[in-house]
Amino acid sequence: MKIQYASYQETIAFLKSTMRAHPHLFRLQSIGETWEGRPIMLMTISNDVTYADDKPALLYTGSTHAREWIGNELAIKFIQYVVDNYRFNPKLLRALNKNTLYMVPCLNPDGFEFSRNHFSFWRKNAVTMVMGLSVSI
Repeated sequence: MKIQYASYQETIAFLKSTMRAHPHLFRLQSIGETWEGRPIMLMTISNDVTYADDKPALLYTGSTHAREWIGNELAIKFIQYVVDNYRFNPKLLRALNKNTLYMVPCLNPDGFEFSRNHFSFWRKNAVTMVMGLSVSI
């Protein structure tokens, strides 16, 4: 089941390629770094993204809890929907013209990757082993 969901590295690669292909719609930036050194990525979505910060906005954060892989996946699918439809869907284009969506597909990359690779039901963020005990940081 895990292979049907994108890894965090695959997510970042998708975000970067999408921004390169559509620089007028997307802006990508790191808003911080996790305990394990992963960037926390923010995708800004708006038509004429140069003026995105001047428009009314909504913030979406996905995968706050490690095992909630679907939040990251929904972000990816929504971004792909925008790419595939903004030229043909007048309601979507109007929304992109008047508004901005700030999207953090995965707010908890360390926990997300730990959950994907080690223990599917892990709910927290980074993990360290202290005397054989699992401790959340």
